[in-house]
Amino acid sequence: SNSFCTLLGATEAPSRFVVEMHPLTEADASSILAVLQNISSADRAQRNEANEQLKQLKANVHQQSGLAPLLLYIATSEAQPILARQVAAVAFLDVVKKCWSVTRSESTIMDSDKELVRQQLFSAMIGSPVEVRRVLASCIEIVCSCDFPENYPSILDEMNTVFMRVDEAGMQDPQQCDVLEATLAAAHSVFQRYRALHELDEKLAAELLTINASTAGPLVAILDASARMAEGAAGAGNTAAAGVYMKIFTLTTEVLHDLTTCDLGEQHEKAMGSIVTALVKAIHIDSPEML
Repeated sequence: SNSFCTLLGATEAPSRFVVEMHPLTEADASSILAVLQNISSADRAQRNEANEQLKQLKANVHQQSGLAPLLLYIATSEAQPILARQVAAVAFLDVVKKCWSVTRSESTIMDSDKELVRQQLFSAMIGSPVEVRRVLASCIEIVCSCDFPENYPSILDEMNTVFMRVDEAGMQDPQQCDVLEATLAAAHSVFQRYRALHELDEKLAAELLTINASTAGPLVAILDASARMAEGAAGAGNTAAAGVYMKIFTLTTEVLHDLTTCDLGEQHEKAMGSIVTALVKAIHIDSPEML
Protein backbone atom coordinates (compact mmCIF):
# COMPACT_ATOMS: atom_id res chain seq x y z
CA SER A 1 0.00 0.00 0.00
CA ASN A 2 1.07 3.64 -0.37
CA SER A 3 1.48 4.02 3.41
CA PHE A 4 3.93 1.11 3.47
CA CYS A 5 5.82 2.64 0.53
CA THR A 6 6.18 5.92 2.41
CA LEU A 7 7.35 4.09 5.49
CA LEU A 8 9.96 2.15 3.50
CA GLY A 9 11.27 5.25 1.78
CA ALA A 10 9.81 4.54 -1.67
CA THR A 11 7.60 6.93 -3.60
CA GLU A 12 5.42 4.15 -4.97
CA ALA A 13 5.04 0.41 -4.72
CA PRO A 14 6.92 -1.83 -7.13
CA SER A 15 4.50 -2.89 -9.86
CA ARG A 16 4.54 -6.49 -8.66
CA PHE A 17 3.17 -5.41 -5.25
CA VAL A 18 -0.26 -4.00 -5.93
CA VAL A 19 -2.36 -5.75 -3.29
CA GLU A 20 -3.02 -4.12 0.05
CA MET A 21 -1.29 -5.78 3.00
CA HIS A 22 -3.85 -5.01 5.72
CA PRO A 23 -4.73 -5.55 8.52
CA LEU A 24 -1.15 -4.79 9.52
CA THR A 25 -1.13 -1.07 10.26
CA GLU A 26 1.59 1.44 9.46
CA ALA A 27 2.58 1.33 13.12
CA ASP A 28 2.89 -2.47 12.89
CA ALA A 29 5.09 -2.16 9.82
CA SER A 30 7.28 0.43 11.54
CA SER A 31 7.73 -1.92 14.49
CA ILE A 32 8.67 -4.80 12.17
CA LEU A 33 11.27 -2.63 10.44
CA ALA A 34 12.75 -1.82 13.85
CA VAL A 35 12.81 -5.52 14.72
CA LEU A 36 14.66 -6.33 11.49
CA GLN A 37 17.19 -3.59 12.14
CA ASN A 38 17.83 -4.89 15.66
CA ILE A 39 18.27 -8.49 14.46
CA SER A 40 21.57 -7.41 12.88
CA SER A 41 22.55 -5.20 15.81
CA ALA A 42 26.00 -5.56 17.36
CA ASP A 43 24.31 -5.51 20.77
CA ARG A 44 23.46 -9.07 21.86
CA ALA A 45 20.59 -7.95 24.09
CA GLN A 46 18.99 -6.08 21.18
CA ARG A 47 19.45 -9.08 18.91
CA ASN A 48 17.90 -11.45 21.42
CA GLU A 49 14.94 -9.15 22.02
CA ALA A 50 14.40 -8.68 18.29
CA ASN A 51 14.49 -12.43 17.65
CA GLU A 52 11.95 -12.97 20.43
CA GLN A 53 9.69 -10.29 18.93
CA LEU A 54 9.92 -11.95 15.51
CA LYS A 55 9.09 -15.28 17.14
CA GLN A 56 5.93 -13.74 18.60
CA LEU A 57 4.96 -12.29 15.24
CA LYS A 58 5.32 -15.72 13.64
CA ALA A 59 3.14 -17.23 16.35
CA ASN A 60 0.29 -14.93 15.28
CA VAL A 61 0.37 -15.35 11.49
CA HIS A 62 -2.77 -17.49 11.65
CA GLN A 63 -4.64 -14.58 13.25
CA GLN A 64 -3.18 -11.47 11.65
CA SER A 65 -2.39 -11.13 7.98
CA GLY A 66 0.42 -9.13 6.46
CA LEU A 67 3.69 -10.33 7.99
CA ALA A 68 4.88 -12.62 5.18
CA PRO A 69 3.96 -10.19 2.35
CA LEU A 70 5.56 -7.29 4.22
CA LEU A 71 8.83 -9.18 4.74
CA LEU A 72 8.87 -10.08 1.05
CA TYR A 73 8.14 -6.45 0.19
CA ILE A 74 11.07 -5.20 2.29
CA ALA A 75 13.39 -7.87 0.84
CA THR A 76 12.68 -6.57 -2.68
CA SER A 77 12.47 -2.85 -1.91
CA GLU A 78 15.21 -0.95 -3.72
CA ALA A 79 14.71 1.86 -1.21
CA GLN A 80 16.28 -0.33 1.48
CA PRO A 81 20.02 -1.00 1.89
CA ILE A 82 21.13 -4.45 0.84
CA LEU A 83 21.78 -5.57 4.43
CA ALA A 84 18.20 -4.72 5.43
CA ARG A 85 16.91 -6.60 2.38
CA GLN A 86 19.00 -9.65 3.26
CA VAL A 87 17.76 -9.64 6.85
CA ALA A 88 14.16 -9.33 5.64
CA ALA A 89 14.68 -12.17 3.15
CA VAL A 90 16.12 -14.47 5.81
CA ALA A 91 13.25 -13.57 8.17
CA PHE A 92 10.79 -14.27 5.36
CA LEU A 93 12.44 -17.66 4.72
CA ASP A 94 12.14 -18.49 8.42
CA VAL A 95 8.44 -17.61 8.39
CA VAL A 96 7.88 -19.73 5.28
CA LYS A 97 9.80 -22.67 6.76
CA LYS A 98 7.91 -22.67 10.03
CA CYS A 99 4.48 -21.35 9.08
CA TRP A 100 3.61 -22.40 5.52
CA SER A 101 2.80 -26.10 5.80
CA VAL A 102 -0.70 -26.79 7.09
CA THR A 103 0.29 -30.22 8.39
CA ARG A 104 3.65 -29.34 9.98
CA SER A 105 3.08 -25.84 11.37
CA GLU A 106 1.56 -24.88 14.70
CA SER A 107 0.74 -21.41 13.36
CA THR A 108 -0.03 -21.34 9.64
CA ILE A 109 0.08 -18.29 7.37
CA MET A 110 -3.40 -17.18 6.38
CA ASP A 111 -4.63 -18.23 2.91
CA SER A 112 -4.95 -14.61 1.78
CA ASP A 113 -1.28 -13.98 2.61
CA LYS A 114 -0.22 -17.20 0.90
CA GLU A 115 -2.02 -16.19 -2.27
CA LEU A 116 -0.34 -12.79 -2.26
CA VAL A 117 3.08 -14.36 -1.72
CA ARG A 118 2.52 -16.86 -4.54
CA GLN A 119 1.55 -14.02 -6.88
CA GLN A 120 4.78 -12.13 -6.16
CA LEU A 121 7.43 -14.67 -5.16
CA PHE A 122 8.89 -15.72 -8.50
CA SER A 123 9.10 -12.21 -9.97
CA ALA A 124 10.56 -11.02 -6.66
CA MET A 125 13.22 -13.73 -6.84
CA ILE A 126 14.42 -13.07 -10.39
CA GLY A 127 14.29 -9.29 -9.88
CA SER A 128 16.45 -9.28 -6.75
CA PRO A 129 20.22 -9.04 -6.31
CA VAL A 130 21.96 -12.37 -5.90
CA GLU A 131 22.25 -12.05 -2.10
CA VAL A 132 18.45 -11.93 -1.82
CA ARG A 133 17.71 -14.14 -4.82
CA ARG A 134 19.34 -17.20 -3.28
CA VAL A 135 17.22 -16.90 -0.16
CA LEU A 136 13.99 -16.40 -2.11
CA ALA A 137 14.85 -19.42 -4.27
CA SER A 138 14.83 -21.51 -1.08
CA CYS A 139 11.40 -20.07 -0.29
CA ILE A 140 10.13 -21.14 -3.72
CA GLU A 141 11.31 -24.69 -3.04
CA ILE A 142 9.40 -24.82 0.26
CA VAL A 143 6.23 -23.25 -1.12
CA CYS A 144 6.21 -25.57 -4.13
CA SER A 145 6.79 -28.63 -1.95
CA CYS A 146 3.46 -27.80 -0.31
CA ASP A 147 1.46 -26.15 -3.09
CA PHE A 148 2.64 -27.23 -6.56
CA PRO A 149 0.84 -27.89 -8.80
CA GLU A 150 -2.64 -27.67 -7.28
CA ASN A 151 -2.33 -24.32 -5.50
CA TYR A 152 0.63 -22.87 -7.40
CA PRO A 153 0.19 -23.68 -11.10
CA SER A 154 1.20 -20.16 -12.15
CA ILE A 155 4.88 -20.74 -11.39
CA LEU A 156 5.09 -23.10 -14.38
CA ASP A 157 4.07 -20.28 -16.74
CA GLU A 158 6.38 -17.84 -14.98
CA MET A 159 9.40 -20.12 -15.36
CA ASN A 160 8.51 -20.97 -18.92
CA THR A 161 8.32 -17.27 -19.82
CA VAL A 162 11.99 -16.98 -18.85
CA PHE A 163 12.93 -20.16 -20.72
CA MET A 164 11.24 -19.05 -23.94
CA ARG A 165 12.72 -15.57 -24.11
CA VAL A 166 16.38 -16.57 -23.74
CA ASP A 167 18.38 -17.33 -26.90
CA GLU A 168 22.06 -17.15 -27.84
CA ALA A 169 21.90 -13.37 -28.12
CA GLY A 170 20.30 -13.17 -24.68
CA MET A 171 22.97 -15.42 -23.19
CA GLN A 172 25.58 -12.80 -24.03
CA ASP A 173 23.93 -10.57 -21.42
CA PRO A 174 25.26 -11.47 -17.94
CA GLN A 175 22.04 -10.30 -16.29
CA GLN A 176 19.93 -12.58 -18.48
CA CYS A 177 22.29 -15.45 -17.70
CA ASP A 178 21.85 -14.77 -13.98
CA VAL A 179 18.06 -14.79 -14.31
CA LEU A 180 18.11 -17.96 -16.42
CA GLU A 181 20.42 -19.71 -13.96
CA ALA A 182 18.16 -18.75 -11.03
CA THR A 183 15.08 -19.92 -12.91
CA LEU A 184 16.65 -23.25 -13.83
CA ALA A 185 17.72 -23.78 -10.22
CA ALA A 186 14.17 -23.00 -9.09
CA ALA A 187 12.76 -25.40 -11.69
CA HIS A 188 15.08 -28.15 -10.46
CA SER A 189 13.92 -27.59 -6.88
CA VAL A 190 10.29 -27.84 -8.02
CA PHE A 191 10.62 -30.80 -10.41
CA GLN A 192 13.15 -33.01 -8.62
CA ARG A 193 10.26 -34.75 -6.83
CA TYR A 194 9.51 -36.58 -10.08
CA ARG A 195 13.03 -38.03 -10.24
CA ALA A 196 12.48 -40.08 -7.08
CA LEU A 197 9.30 -41.77 -8.32
CA HIS A 198 9.38 -45.46 -9.19
CA GLU A 199 6.10 -45.41 -11.07
CA LEU A 200 3.47 -42.93 -12.22
CA ASP A 201 -0.18 -43.00 -11.29
CA GLU A 202 -2.75 -41.26 -13.47
CA LYS A 203 -2.47 -37.95 -11.59
CA LEU A 204 1.33 -37.76 -11.73
CA ALA A 205 1.38 -38.81 -15.38
CA ALA A 206 -1.03 -35.96 -16.17
CA GLU A 207 1.16 -33.50 -14.25
CA LEU A 208 4.27 -34.50 -16.19
CA LEU A 209 2.39 -34.39 -19.48
CA THR A 210 1.31 -30.81 -18.78
CA ILE A 211 4.79 -29.73 -17.66
CA ASN A 212 6.60 -31.36 -20.57
CA ALA A 213 4.17 -29.99 -23.14
CA SER A 214 5.25 -26.45 -22.30
CA THR A 215 8.87 -26.88 -21.13
CA ALA A 216 10.40 -29.57 -23.36
CA GLY A 217 10.96 -27.35 -26.39
CA PRO A 218 12.43 -24.36 -24.53
CA LEU A 219 14.64 -26.55 -22.32
CA VAL A 220 16.11 -28.45 -25.28
CA ALA A 221 16.73 -25.11 -27.02
CA ILE A 222 18.58 -23.83 -23.92
CA LEU A 223 20.58 -27.06 -23.76
CA ASP A 224 21.61 -26.68 -27.40
CA ALA A 225 22.38 -22.96 -27.16
CA SER A 226 24.38 -23.23 -23.93
CA ALA A 227 26.49 -26.10 -25.34
CA ARG A 228 27.28 -24.12 -28.49
CA MET A 229 28.01 -20.94 -26.53
CA ALA A 230 30.28 -22.84 -24.13
CA GLU A 231 32.07 -24.51 -27.03
CA GLY A 232 32.66 -21.14 -28.71
CA ALA A 233 33.82 -19.45 -25.49
CA ALA A 234 36.18 -22.28 -24.63
CA GLY A 235 37.60 -22.24 -28.16
CA ALA A 236 38.25 -18.50 -27.83
CA GLY A 237 40.02 -19.02 -24.51
CA ASN A 238 37.28 -17.29 -22.51
CA THR A 239 37.13 -19.77 -19.65
CA ALA A 240 34.97 -17.54 -17.45
CA ALA A 241 32.22 -17.33 -20.06
CA ALA A 242 32.54 -21.03 -20.82
CA GLY A 243 32.02 -21.76 -17.13
CA VAL A 244 28.84 -19.63 -17.06
CA TYR A 245 27.39 -21.39 -20.10
CA MET A 246 28.32 -24.81 -18.74
CA LYS A 247 26.59 -23.96 -15.47
CA ILE A 248 23.43 -23.22 -17.46
CA PHE A 249 23.94 -26.42 -19.47
CA THR A 250 24.37 -28.50 -16.30
CA LEU A 251 21.28 -27.04 -14.64
CA THR A 252 19.26 -27.66 -17.79
CA THR A 253 20.32 -31.31 -17.85
CA GLU A 254 19.28 -31.60 -14.19
CA VAL A 255 15.80 -30.28 -14.98
CA LEU A 256 15.46 -32.56 -18.00
CA HIS A 257 16.57 -35.49 -15.83
CA ASP A 258 13.89 -34.57 -13.28
CA LEU A 259 11.21 -34.63 -15.95
CA THR A 260 12.26 -37.73 -17.88
CA THR A 261 13.33 -40.26 -15.23
CA CYS A 262 9.96 -42.00 -15.13
CA ASP A 263 8.75 -41.25 -18.64
CA LEU A 264 10.84 -39.92 -21.51
CA GLY A 265 7.83 -38.35 -23.17
CA GLU A 266 7.05 -37.78 -26.83
CA GLN A 267 8.54 -34.28 -26.91
CA HIS A 268 11.91 -35.47 -25.62
CA GLU A 269 11.95 -38.48 -27.94
CA LYS A 270 11.52 -36.17 -30.94
CA ALA A 271 14.32 -33.92 -29.67
CA MET A 272 16.73 -36.77 -28.87
CA GLY A 273 19.03 -35.87 -31.79
CA SER A 274 19.48 -32.32 -30.48
CA ILE A 275 19.95 -33.55 -26.92
CA VAL A 276 22.65 -36.07 -27.86
CA THR A 277 24.45 -33.52 -30.05
CA ALA A 278 24.52 -31.01 -27.17
CA LEU A 279 25.78 -33.67 -24.74
CA VAL A 280 28.59 -34.68 -27.11
CA LYS A 281 29.65 -31.02 -27.44
CA ALA A 282 29.63 -30.60 -23.66
CA ILE A 283 31.73 -33.69 -23.03
CA HIS A 284 34.57 -32.21 -25.07
CA ILE A 285 34.52 -28.81 -23.37
CA ASP A 286 37.20 -28.24 -20.75
CA SER A 287 35.22 -26.55 -17.96
CA PRO A 288 35.13 -26.88 -14.14
CA GLU A 289 31.37 -27.46 -14.47
CA MET A 290 32.08 -30.79 -16.16
CA LEU A 291 34.27 -32.13 -13.34
